[in-house]
Amino acid sequence: IAVLSPEEKGQVRKRYSRPFDAHACLGVLDVNLGDNRAYYVVMVTNCTSIGRLYGSEILRVTDVTMVGLQAGIDQEDISEVRKLLCSGTFYFMANTGGADTSPGVGWELSLSAQCQFQQHSRDDRFFWNRRLHALPLQFGVDTSSWLVRICCGGVEMRTVYAGGK
Repeated sequence: IAVLSPEEKGQVRKRYSRPFDAHACLGVLDVNLGDNRAYYVVMVTNCTSIGRLYGSEILRVTDVTMVGLQAGIDQEDISEVRKLLCSGTFYFMANTGGADTSPGVGWELSLSAQCQFQQHSRDDRFFWNRRLHALPLQFGVDTSSWLVRICCGGVEMRTVYAGGK
């Protein structure tokens, strides 16, 4: 990852096309193909808002795109992983309040409430895409700034009225 000046960005941008829009990046999938390995960047290309919690939006993953990092890689090798991620059972949080809107800031869905209030930063029990963060971490990438954590399960938001007439 490199930081580019506005002039450099303009020059680099001319060489590339915009293939798709994405809401979040889940990480890099490392697939063992016997004698070879294949790497895919996993991008959330469609999601549904479930509700808001402490200034953060809870989003359900409904579609992902896997971008192969090598030429000539067969997408069939990862079709089942893609199907699982698009099943509607994975959720992530996006900070929508305040000036800092990076993925790792705000309420974290992959941490238990106890860990949130005790200000722990890690609880791998609910961090389902932890292995997708491993390769970027090996290269010194701050994954909390670039990638989101997902958890698997069910999320439902309800308004409860108590003590009113």
